[in-house]
Amino acid sequence: MIRTLTNLVRYTAASARGGTVRYYCGNLQEFYKALYDEGINPVILRWDRETPITQQDEHNYQYDVDHLISNDQAKKIGTIAARFPGKIKCDFYSVSGQSGSSYQGMPYYPPVKALALLDHAILHEDGYFHLIGKHAFYSYAYHMCYHKGPRSGIPLESDPKEDQTTASRDYTAELIRLATLASIQLPDPISITSLDQLLRDHGWGMPYDLMIRWPDEHTYLKSLIHKRAKKMAKDSELAKHLTVFIIRSDCEGQEMKDLVKKLVGERFSVLQNFPLTKDQQMALINHTRGGDWIEKYTRDLIHPVEALICQNRESPGPVPGGLSSQKLKKRYPHVEHTDVLIKRSIRKAVNTQLGHHQDRVVLHATDNAMESGETLRVLLGEHWAKDLLGEVPT
Repeated sequence: MIRTLTNLVRYTAASARGGTVRYYCGNLQEFYKALYDEGINPVILRWDRETPITQQDEHNYQYDVDHLISNDQAKKIGTIAARFPGKIKCDFYSVSGQSGSSYQGMPYYPPVKALALLDHAILHEDGYFHLIGKHAFYSYAYHMCYHKGPRSGIPLESDPKEDQTTASRDYTAELIRLATLASIQLPDPISITSLDQLLRDHGWGMPYDLMIRWPDEHTYLKSLIHKRAKKMAKDSELAKHLTVFIIRSDCEGQEMKDLVKKLVGERFSVLQNFPLTKDQQMALINHTRGGDWIEKYTRDLIHPVEALICQNRESPGPVPGGLSSQKLKKRYPHVEHTDVLIKRSIRKAVNTQLGHHQDRVVLHATDNAMESGETLRVLLGEHWAKDLLGEVPT
């Protein structure tokens, strides 16, 4: 009972600060079995070969064990963990970053990728779920590139100009091992910049609109953001007066879609409005956050279904909610044209009409010129500006 209350307090505290509950567990083999008996199948994300299964293993183990879980399982783990106290530090990250299972308030992986990892995990003979093949490699490479950064021991550039942080493990050797098992050709030499390109080439790059919001803004991530912004400079310049709204499939029924369009049209000039093809939907899902594209309380994929390409007013209208300029900048640091914040009142209007007990995201919108340029390139191709504005990015 005391352990259960302790875990409840720990869960509440972690939720309040937007973090992850850290459980200290023992007898992991039985712990995992107890979880599975309750329908909870956490996936060990990395270094699963080192999982401390025996008591001797546990005694000598000094690292934490990171797990991925589905959205509806975060609150269930604490009660079970209380029955298996020990010294092993166990973190559980949910697909959409639910309370108590997020990374400082953010999903640990892009939710669509996290769901794919859960779907492709397999059961190891020692009783835990783990990743193999390309899913093991890409999830690990993503962690090295965007989460670890300098702490990975991998240089930012192929010709490093400064000493790298000493890594606590041989992360590069593990990267090579996983790439070999997955038959994936690594860049030579290996660097964070080349790894970022490899991940983006295979649909595993961190979306820009997630990258600029990632809470651990280490020096490598800042460099990658700068490189991405520089590469997209011409697109951003051409898109500086544009906002792209994306209607999602959780906006139910034509009547609600028409309501969204009407409310958007009250603040913006709609240049184009079109349904998205399957290819456009998947490209957008893989390259943008979009409210995360996963229903928060289920495993359901929410599709982008319709796009509205809009021209901004020269001067923004009143800010919804009457936020002061100071609060506005703190809460929405990436918003360049504040009319985009009507998405908040549009969501409220749709949810009120639908009568949902939980809020649907309903609508995604680009917050700045860089996001607009990237989204238009994803939807319409590299010559989007010529088709839309009569100009070609160079």
